[in-house]
Amino acid sequence: MGARTVAVVAAAVLLAGSVAGCTGDDASSSAPTASVTPTYTCSPIGGTPSPCTPEPYGLQEAQAQLAEQAKEVYKRLFNETTALQRQGGSATPSAELNNVAGGPYLAGQQATLSKLAETGSKVSGEVKLKTLTQAAGASEHGYEAALRVCVDATKAQVVQGTTVVSKGQLVAEIVYFKREDVSLKAWDAEKADPASC
Repeated sequence: MGARTVAVVAAAVLLAGSVAGCTGDDASSSAPTASVTPTYTCSPIGGTPSPCTPEPYGLQEAQAQLAEQAKEVYKRLFNETTALQRQGGSATPSAELNNVAGGPYLAGQQATLSKLAETGSKVSGEVKLKTLTQAAGASEHGYEAALRVCVDATKAQVVQGTTVVSKGQLVAEIVYFKREDVSLKAWDAEKADPASC
């Protein structure tokens, strides 16, 4: 049973006693009572959990919810770009790609898709989303959320007809998200070490 549960149970017992009309004599009513204060534990990304106050705990919970939203956005982005790469790219961004990406990230993805379309190439083989976890540093870079992403394309290749143009690899990056209007979008990224995937 966690400290918060104990605090809630203790408060409920105290409240039940006062609501039930329990009274004591004057001597017992003047005795000091222990106050129960709920405790919170904050777990910074990559850090050691430690006690914290309600404010940082609330901020951490909000960041975790935003990271979950970013994960859903990234999964849509991954599915869309993978499908477009398999189809041979695209000269312009699809509606779905515009819904889930913006800024430099959209420009980079679209450049890859345009190159595939121009050269008559496409991706074949297996491309898997291997890692998708919350990453630190979003606010320091001016973004709302950050995810560490590892994509395993080691069993994929870029082909032009029957000719293999290049072989896939393991790619790791930190993807940064921000809102455009009301939509959360992948906005920028920086390379990460694929060895940690």
